Amino acid sequence: MKFTLPFVLVLLGLVSVCSAQVPTNQRLSLVDLYASTNGASWTVSANWLVGDPCANFWHGLTCDGSEIREIQLPNNNLRGAIPSSFTNLVHLQIVDLRNNQLTGALPAFTSTTSPNIVQINLSQNQFAGSIPDYITLSTLAVLDLHENQLTGDLPTWFTALTNLNQFYLQNNKLTGAVSEDYYNKARIIGFDISDNMLTCPLPPWCDQGGELDGRCYPCTICTTYETDVDSDTFCNYFDNCPFDPNF
Repeated sequence: MKFTLPFVLVLLGLVSVCSAQVPTNQRLSLVDLYASTNGASWTVSANWLVGDPCANFWHGLTCDGSEIREIQLPNNNLRGAIPSSFTNLVHLQIVDLRNNQLTGALPAFTSTTSPNIVQINLSQNQFAGSIPDYITLSTLAVLDLHENQLTGDLPTWFTALTNLNQFYLQNNKLTGAVSEDYYNKARIIGFDISDNMLTCPLPPWCDQGGELDGRCYPCTICTTYETDVDSDTFCNYFDNCPFDPNF
Protein backbone atom coordinates (compact mmCIF):
# COMPACT_ATOMS: atom_id res chain seq x y z
CA MET A 1 0.00 0.00 0.00
CA LYS A 2 1.33 3.41 -0.97
CA PHE A 3 0.73 6.65 0.95
CA THR A 4 1.03 10.11 -0.40
CA LEU A 5 3.40 12.53 1.31
CA PRO A 6 0.58 14.79 2.62
CA PHE A 7 -1.12 11.79 4.21
CA VAL A 8 2.08 10.73 5.94
CA LEU A 9 2.65 14.24 7.27
CA VAL A 10 -0.89 14.43 8.65
CA LEU A 11 -0.48 11.03 10.29
CA LEU A 12 2.80 12.06 11.88
CA GLY A 13 1.15 15.24 13.15
CA LEU A 14 -1.66 13.26 14.80
CA VAL A 15 0.84 10.94 16.46
CA SER A 16 2.74 13.96 17.75
CA VAL A 17 -0.40 15.55 19.21
CA CYS A 18 -1.49 12.29 20.83
CA SER A 19 1.92 11.71 22.39
CA ALA A 20 2.37 15.24 23.76
CA GLN A 21 2.98 15.17 27.49
CA VAL A 22 2.72 17.60 30.36
CA PRO A 23 6.13 19.27 30.89
CA THR A 24 8.19 17.60 33.59
CA ASN A 25 8.27 20.64 35.88
CA GLN A 26 4.47 20.90 35.81
CA ARG A 27 3.99 17.21 36.55
CA LEU A 28 6.41 17.58 39.46
CA SER A 29 4.34 20.55 40.71
CA LEU A 30 1.32 18.28 40.93
CA VAL A 31 3.37 15.59 42.66
CA ASP A 32 4.48 18.26 45.15
CA LEU A 33 0.85 19.21 45.77
CA TYR A 34 -0.09 15.58 46.34
CA ALA A 35 2.78 15.07 48.77
CA SER A 36 2.33 18.31 50.72
CA THR A 37 -1.44 17.89 51.17
CA ASN A 38 -1.43 14.24 52.22
CA GLY A 39 -2.65 12.91 48.91
CA ALA A 40 -2.85 9.35 50.20
CA SER A 41 -5.75 10.50 52.41
CA TRP A 42 -7.66 12.51 49.79
CA THR A 43 -11.28 11.53 49.45
CA VAL A 44 -10.72 10.89 45.75
CA SER A 45 -7.27 10.60 44.14
CA ALA A 46 -8.00 8.47 41.10
CA ASN A 47 -4.97 8.03 38.80
CA TRP A 48 -2.78 10.54 40.61
CA LEU A 49 0.94 9.78 40.20
CA VAL A 50 0.18 7.37 37.34
CA GLY A 51 2.03 8.39 34.19
CA ASP A 52 1.11 11.62 32.46
CA PRO A 53 -1.48 13.76 34.33
CA CYS A 54 -3.54 14.59 31.24
CA ALA A 55 -3.19 11.32 29.34
CA ASN A 56 -4.15 9.37 32.47
CA PHE A 57 -6.96 11.70 33.58
CA TRP A 58 -5.77 12.52 37.07
CA HIS A 59 -8.83 13.27 39.18
CA GLY A 60 -9.76 16.94 39.32
CA LEU A 61 -7.72 18.04 36.31
CA THR A 62 -9.07 19.40 33.04
CA CYS A 63 -6.61 19.54 30.17
CA ASP A 64 -6.41 20.89 26.65
CA GLY A 65 -3.92 18.54 25.03
CA SER A 66 -0.94 18.64 27.37
CA GLU A 67 -1.94 21.96 28.97
CA ILE A 68 -3.51 21.78 32.43
CA ARG A 69 -6.34 24.32 32.37
CA GLU A 70 -8.25 23.50 35.55
CA ILE A 71 -7.59 21.93 38.92
CA GLN A 72 -10.76 21.34 40.90
CA LEU A 73 -10.46 19.39 44.14
CA PRO A 74 -13.13 20.88 46.44
CA ASN A 75 -14.26 18.98 49.54
CA ASN A 76 -11.49 16.46 49.03
CA ASN A 77 -9.66 16.37 52.37
CA LEU A 78 -6.52 18.17 51.25
CA ARG A 79 -4.48 18.89 54.39
CA GLY A 80 -1.35 21.00 54.48
CA ALA A 81 0.26 23.83 52.56
CA ILE A 82 0.22 24.50 48.83
CA PRO A 83 3.84 24.21 47.62
CA SER A 84 5.53 27.17 45.93
CA SER A 85 5.97 25.07 42.79
CA PHE A 86 2.18 25.23 42.27
CA THR A 87 2.64 28.43 40.26
CA ASN A 88 4.58 26.43 37.65
CA LEU A 89 1.17 25.42 36.29
CA VAL A 90 1.22 28.31 33.86
CA HIS A 91 -1.85 27.36 31.83
CA LEU A 92 -4.30 27.32 34.72
CA GLN A 93 -7.59 29.13 34.22
CA ILE A 94 -9.55 27.73 37.17
CA VAL A 95 -8.29 26.82 40.65
CA ASP A 96 -10.96 25.41 42.97
CA LEU A 97 -9.60 23.97 46.22
CA ARG A 98 -12.39 25.20 48.50
CA ASN A 99 -13.54 23.48 51.67
CA ASN A 100 -10.41 21.56 52.53
CA GLN A 101 -7.87 21.91 55.36
CA LEU A 102 -5.23 23.92 53.52
CA THR A 103 -2.85 25.99 55.61
CA GLY A 104 0.07 28.38 55.21
CA ALA A 105 0.30 31.21 52.70
CA LEU A 106 -1.87 31.76 49.65
CA PRO A 107 -0.25 30.99 46.27
CA ALA A 108 1.58 34.00 44.82
CA PHE A 109 -0.11 34.10 41.41
CA THR A 110 1.15 36.75 38.98
CA SER A 111 0.58 37.58 35.33
CA THR A 112 3.84 35.73 34.58
CA THR A 113 2.92 32.52 36.38
CA SER A 114 -0.81 32.62 35.63
CA PRO A 115 -1.47 34.82 32.60
CA ASN A 116 -4.89 33.32 31.84
CA ILE A 117 -6.32 32.65 35.27
CA VAL A 118 -10.04 33.42 35.53
CA GLN A 119 -11.18 31.90 38.81
CA ILE A 120 -9.48 31.37 42.17
CA ASN A 121 -11.57 29.73 44.87
CA LEU A 122 -9.60 28.90 48.01
CA SER A 123 -12.43 29.56 50.44
CA GLN A 124 -13.25 27.57 53.59
CA ASN A 125 -9.69 26.58 54.40
CA GLN A 126 -7.17 27.73 57.01
CA PHE A 127 -4.87 29.95 54.97
CA ALA A 128 -3.09 32.58 57.05
CA GLY A 129 -1.07 35.72 56.48
CA SER A 130 -1.76 38.56 54.09
CA ILE A 131 -3.39 38.40 50.67
CA PRO A 132 -0.82 38.56 47.85
CA ASP A 133 -0.95 41.43 45.39
CA TYR A 134 -2.95 40.04 42.49
CA ILE A 135 -3.19 43.34 40.63
CA THR A 136 -1.47 41.96 37.51
CA LEU A 137 -4.09 39.22 37.04
CA SER A 138 -5.99 41.12 34.37
CA THR A 139 -8.09 38.08 33.36
CA LEU A 140 -9.29 37.32 36.89
CA ALA A 141 -13.09 37.27 37.20
CA VAL A 142 -13.66 35.43 40.50
CA LEU A 143 -11.65 35.66 43.72
CA ASP A 144 -13.19 33.80 46.66
CA LEU A 145 -11.10 33.61 49.85
CA HIS A 146 -13.85 33.65 52.46
CA GLU A 147 -13.61 31.70 55.72
CA ASN A 148 -9.87 31.56 56.20
CA GLN A 149 -7.51 33.09 58.77
CA LEU A 150 -6.21 35.91 56.58
CA THR A 151 -4.81 39.03 58.21
CA GLY A 152 -3.43 42.39 57.15
CA ASP A 153 -5.07 45.36 55.48
CA LEU A 154 -7.92 45.09 53.02
CA PRO A 155 -6.46 44.90 49.52
CA THR A 156 -6.99 47.99 47.41
CA TRP A 157 -5.67 46.57 44.15
CA PHE A 158 -8.91 44.68 43.43
CA THR A 159 -10.60 47.89 42.28
CA ALA A 160 -8.22 48.00 39.28
CA LEU A 161 -9.19 44.55 37.98
CA THR A 162 -11.64 45.37 35.21
CA ASN A 163 -12.78 41.77 34.63
CA LEU A 164 -13.41 40.98 38.28
CA ASN A 165 -17.09 40.33 38.98
CA GLN A 166 -17.00 38.32 42.21
CA PHE A 167 -14.90 39.23 45.25
CA TYR A 168 -15.45 37.46 48.57
CA LEU A 169 -13.28 37.94 51.68
CA GLN A 170 -15.83 37.54 54.48
CA ASN A 171 -15.02 35.71 57.72
CA ASN A 172 -11.32 36.47 57.93
CA LYS A 173 -9.29 38.76 60.22
CA LEU A 174 -8.63 41.60 57.81
CA THR A 175 -8.22 45.15 59.06
CA GLY A 176 -8.29 48.66 57.64
CA ALA A 177 -10.75 51.23 56.39
CA VAL A 178 -13.27 50.82 53.60
CA SER A 179 -12.64 53.48 50.96
CA GLU A 180 -14.87 55.10 48.38
CA ASP A 181 -13.06 53.07 45.73
CA TYR A 182 -14.60 49.99 47.31
CA TYR A 183 -18.05 51.43 46.84
CA ASN A 184 -17.46 52.25 43.18
CA LYS A 185 -16.42 48.67 42.50
CA ALA A 186 -18.54 46.77 45.03
CA ARG A 187 -21.87 48.12 43.82
CA ILE A 188 -21.39 46.48 40.40
CA ILE A 189 -19.94 43.09 41.42
CA GLY A 190 -20.66 40.23 43.79
CA PHE A 191 -18.98 41.48 46.94
CA ASP A 192 -18.67 40.57 50.61
CA ILE A 193 -16.03 41.61 53.16
CA SER A 194 -18.21 41.21 56.24
CA ASP A 195 -17.11 39.63 59.51
CA ASN A 196 -13.60 40.98 59.50
CA MET A 197 -11.97 43.56 61.80
CA LEU A 198 -12.62 46.69 59.76
CA THR A 199 -12.03 50.19 61.04
CA CYS A 200 -15.00 52.23 62.25
CA PRO A 201 -16.89 54.18 61.27
CA LEU A 202 -18.06 52.33 58.20
CA PRO A 203 -19.39 54.42 55.31
CA PRO A 204 -23.21 54.62 55.29
CA TRP A 205 -23.43 52.51 52.13
CA CYS A 206 -21.36 49.79 53.80
CA ASP A 207 -23.11 49.53 57.16
CA GLN A 208 -26.23 47.49 57.79
CA GLY A 209 -29.14 49.08 56.03
CA GLY A 210 -26.93 50.77 53.43
CA GLU A 211 -26.85 50.11 49.72
CA LEU A 212 -24.62 47.05 50.13
CA ASP A 213 -26.82 45.66 52.92
CA GLY A 214 -24.16 44.94 55.50
CA ARG A 215 -21.66 43.24 53.21
CA CYS A 216 -18.78 44.88 55.08
CA TYR A 217 -20.30 44.86 58.57
CA PRO A 218 -19.32 44.88 61.46
CA CYS A 219 -16.41 47.13 62.30
CA THR A 220 -14.29 46.65 65.40
CA ILE A 221 -14.99 49.39 67.87
CA CYS A 222 -16.04 49.34 71.50
CA THR A 223 -15.47 51.36 74.63
CA THR A 224 -13.24 50.28 77.44
CA TYR A 225 -16.22 50.59 79.78
CA GLU A 226 -18.75 48.41 78.03
CA THR A 227 -17.72 44.87 77.25
CA ASP A 228 -20.82 42.78 77.77
CA VAL A 229 -22.70 41.23 74.90
CA ASP A 230 -25.69 43.61 75.23
CA SER A 231 -23.64 46.80 74.93
CA ASP A 232 -21.24 45.66 72.25
CA THR A 233 -21.37 42.19 70.75
CA PHE A 234 -18.04 42.67 68.98
CA CYS A 235 -16.08 42.93 72.21
CA ASN A 236 -16.82 39.26 72.74
CA TYR A 237 -15.07 38.38 69.48
CA PHE A 238 -12.21 40.87 69.12
CA ASP A 239 -9.62 41.70 71.73
CA ASN A 240 -7.92 45.07 72.12
CA CYS A 241 -10.79 47.12 70.74
CA PRO A 242 -9.75 50.78 70.44
CA PHE A 243 -11.21 53.27 72.87
CA ASP A 244 -13.51 55.78 71.20
CA PRO A 245 -15.03 58.45 73.46
CA ASN A 246 -17.68 59.17 70.82
CA PHE A 247 -19.00 55.64 70.65
